[in-house]
Amino acid sequence: MFRRSLLAGLAVPAIARAKGQVPSWPAGPIRIIAPFPPGGSVDTIARLLV
Repeated sequence: MFRRSLLAGLAVPAIARAKGQVPSWPAGPIRIIAPFPPGGSVDTIARLLV
C-alpha cells in the first residue's frame, strides 16, 4: 500500500509538469474536408467534430 501511494505521489508532479508544457498549436482554424454529399453520416460526424 505504501509503495502504491509513493509511486502515485511521484507520478502526479511529473504528469502536471508535462500537462503544463502543451504547445498552443494549431493556432489557426482546422479545415475538415468530407468527400461525400451533405446530409450523410460522414457529413454529420464532420459537423459534430467541428
